[in-house]
Amino acid sequence: MQAKKELSIIIVNYNKYDLTQRCIESVIDTISNIEYEIIVVDNCSTNESYKQLKLMNNNNNRINIIRNIQNKGFGYGNN
Repeated sequence: MQAKKELSIIIVNYNKYDLTQRCIESVIDTISNIEYEIIVVDNCSTNESYKQLKLMNNNNNRINIIRNIQNKGFGYGNN
């Protein structure tokens, strides 16, 4: 049984895989002693960002990737 998450971190990505990857790695390296999840919302990237994020997701069960089918801006992606 999976432990209850105490913290959810939402990261909105649009065509910035490298920056998003560094952000995720920073969270993983920094947070300890708390159950957390990272939710990455790909805001309909037009490059390879989504595919690269999915590969990263395969290696870490704390990361959840959601892909919007349309980019309606940061606020929409974050909500």
